[in-house]
Amino acid sequence: MSSETSGSSAADTPDEAKVAAAIEAFKEWAAKDPGAATAAIEAVKGIAQGAPAATGPKRAICLAGGGPAVGLHIGALEGLKGKIDFDNARSIWALSCIGAWVGVIYNQAAKDNEIEATYNFFHDVFRDDQSFQSFPTNTIFAPDWAGCADAAWNFLLEPKHYKNAFLPRHIMESWLYTLSFLRDRKNWGKFNQGDFDRWTLNHVLAVHPAVRFLTALVYKSEIDGRSRLFYKDSKFLKDIKFERLNERGKPYIFHNAFNFEKKKIDMFANDSPSWARKGYKTISAASLCACSALPFVEQTVRVDGHAYCEGALIDTVNFKDLLKDHHLPDDPLEEIWINRIVDVHQIRKPENIHDALANLCQMFAATVGEDDIKLFKFHVQENNRLPENKREAPKWTGTIVEIQVDDQIDFHWSHENLHRGRTNGAIAAQNAYKLYEMYSDKYRRRNEAEGKATMIPDDLTDEEITRAGVPLPLKRVRDRQTG
Repeated sequence: MSSETSGSSAADTPDEAKVAAAIEAFKEWAAKDPGAATAAIEAVKGIAQGAPAATGPKRAICLAGGGPAVGLHIGALEGLKGKIDFDNARSIWALSCIGAWVGVIYNQAAKDNEIEATYNFFHDVFRDDQSFQSFPTNTIFAPDWAGCADAAWNFLLEPKHYKNAFLPRHIMESWLYTLSFLRDRKNWGKFNQGDFDRWTLNHVLAVHPAVRFLTALVYKSEIDGRSRLFYKDSKFLKDIKFERLNERGKPYIFHNAFNFEKKKIDMFANDSPSWARKGYKTISAASLCACSALPFVEQTVRVDGHAYCEGALIDTVNFKDLLKDHHLPDDPLEEIWINRIVDVHQIRKPENIHDALANLCQMFAATVGEDDIKLFKFHVQENNRLPENKREAPKWTGTIVEIQVDDQIDFHWSHENLHRGRTNGAIAAQNAYKLYEMYSDKYRRRNEAEGKATMIPDDLTDEEITRAGVPLPLKRVRDRQTG
């Protein structure tokens, strides 16, 4: 027995010279193709720790921003669960704004409980329907009371803020203007509301010392957002298990944020040590809050000494980086699934200030998101790759599946809107999967032969979509109505 064991052990002992040669060969390969080498290292680590090696197509899922429409993201993931696998190490999650929160919460949750954990997290963020009617905001956009007090105190102690509060010359000019206006009988005609409002603004409020000082206090003190999301030790953020994002077998996850000092988009990933040379930083509570810090609505967030705000204002879901860093010669990216949750069809005529602010957010998000996707499709279809990526990457002839946006969702942080989004998002994802299942192989074979990417549902005719029992995309319906 002992001799057999001993013999077996000797046979399993690696030859040091062969190991050294293998290491040198790997280093040489890694220098030529670092992306594939990194993937190989992670696969070997996963196998050594008992995680199964990821197989199947290399896919990406792109979750865009959209705040209160987040239920559509949750529903889409639920609708694709068990059909399309985005939970393995070969998958990539490209995220921005609220999409980043979904991606992080989903991937840190316990296995097989991802959907419910994500829904429950956002259920706590949204407000119950009855309370929302008279308090139309979510549960986390709280003002920074201590910060506001400090800012007010600093403002009051700064002598320069008193310098221009009292302007005698401006007061006299406004007084003379008013007397001159009243003296002229031609101005005694029909009352004009617009003229009166401008007079009140410029010749009463703008010259009143107390009003000037209080206005400056509100607009010029050191507070750059009406609410604050990032608090380092808050229970809300500490309950998110960021360390789970780095467990073996997890997808590659990255989100963006805009760096004010560098005037550029920065990337944050769950595997940043191996991607640090590309400029990626580590996903953290601070980076997650930064990526959704919509100017004015939320304060900027400092990460590693830099001030950040929402990156989706500039780039929806980082398509350029997705192809540049993940579509590699030896490891091509085969499919990209896109879920854009904000569209012009969701915009409603405002009835109050809340609706107007919602439209302000929705209208730019809808336009930027739709245009980014159009540009991305144009690049891969017309140029077959991004212009910045021509030197190394092969032509991209993969498949893009765009989950259609639902127009029944609004920008209300209410439980009813969240639940409706989840339901409708699942239906939209299931419809996208039907089209993918029925037609992707057919069009992929044709398009690959022509060196082109496959676009679902763009490549499909109205008849093919209808035959699958799927409603026509909103854009096609809109084009028919306006054409």
